[in-house]
Amino acid sequence: LEVLNVGKTLGIPVGLHCTSSEVALRRIAEGFSFVMISADDVFVVEGAKSVLAGLKKLNRATETKQ
Repeated sequence: LEVLNVGKTLGIPVGLHCTSSEVALRRIAEGFSFVMISADDVFVVEGAKSVLAGLKKLNRATETKQ
């Protein structure tokens, strides 16, 4: 948090990358001016996980009907 304190003292906005919305909200509450949630590769991986979970659910529903 030293960088945050220096930024506030000098009137310079301070931001950082966060791994989740929960972390981002905590950092904003701590006084950071801006946050970037995640990175492109994380969004791609999480999107793929979501699609796979949906396909697995669809597959299970299909199997129970057969």
